Amino acid sequence: EQREVERQILDVIQRAQRRIGADLHDGLGQELTGIAMMLRGLHRAVGDGRAATPAQIEEVIGHVGRSIESARAPVDPEHGGLGGALQRLAASATRQSGVHVELRYDVPPTLLFSQEESTHLLRIAQEAVSNALWHAEPRAIEISLEYETGFALLRIRDDGRGFPDATEPRRGLGLKTMRFRASVLRGDLQILRNDLRSPQS
Repeated sequence: EQREVERQILDVIQRAQRRIGADLHDGLGQELTGIAMMLRGLHRAVGDGRAATPAQIEEVIGHVGRSIESARAPVDPEHGGLGGALQRLAASATRQSGVHVELRYDVPPTLLFSQEESTHLLRIAQEAVSNALWHAEPRAIEISLEYETGFALLRIRDDGRGFPDATEPRRGLGLKTMRFRASVLRGDLQILRNDLRSPQS
């Protein structure tokens, strides 16, 4: 009995560690992606002989501060819940990258997501947007959350270059954590090689 109790305790610890690791990777990772892109732009400017302005440096510092706050409380019911968090994600990604990121939130007000559900959905969106910005070279990204009979449908679409072939990528920590989060929500993750005219993920 003692060994079984110890095994259960270890299992709880391991699951908590996986959740913490996924939160850090998805949430903070997306924020740091944007900061890295801003710093890359400043690096190019300095390389071209142009000095970074105090306003540009202040902007980076502001994004670092917001990243810290986001890591502490990603979904705040008092600040719009999941819809508000997704809107802040879209606005932040647009500011940081210069790519137009738009949110379509079509969920009835009677449908309330729990804190855990909201966090998983937000983290999936963050990772998908981050992947699109880094790998697809898009001009526009669309985040949409809709309610269809009996289930919610989260889509992240972009008009970038897509994958090199029609096969679905399966490697990488980001995709694994997205699949894990979808499974926790009793859902599924699909990644398709399309553009804004049809769902990508």
